Amino acid sequence: MENTSYWEYLKLNDDQHGILVTSVEQACILSKVLKENDVITAIDNVPIVDDEKLKFVDDTVTFTIIRQ
Repeated sequence: MENTSYWEYLKLNDDQHGILVTSVEQACILSKVLKENDVITAIDNVPIVDDEKLKFVDDTVTFTIIRQ
C-alpha cells in the first residue's frame, strides 16, 4: 500500500520514494554513512516503492539516499 501523504511530507518528487532517517545512534557503524533527515531510496539497489516493512538481521545492504 502506498501512502502519498508520507511522500509529500518527505518532499519527494512523484518518481521518488523512500524512508526517512529520523536518528542514527553515534555508536552505530552507520553513523559515518547516514545522517538525520536522509531519505533512503533503495536497499541493495532495490528501490523503495511503497510502505513496506523492511527487516534485516546480520545482512549486508547497500543504501541509495537523498541528503537534504
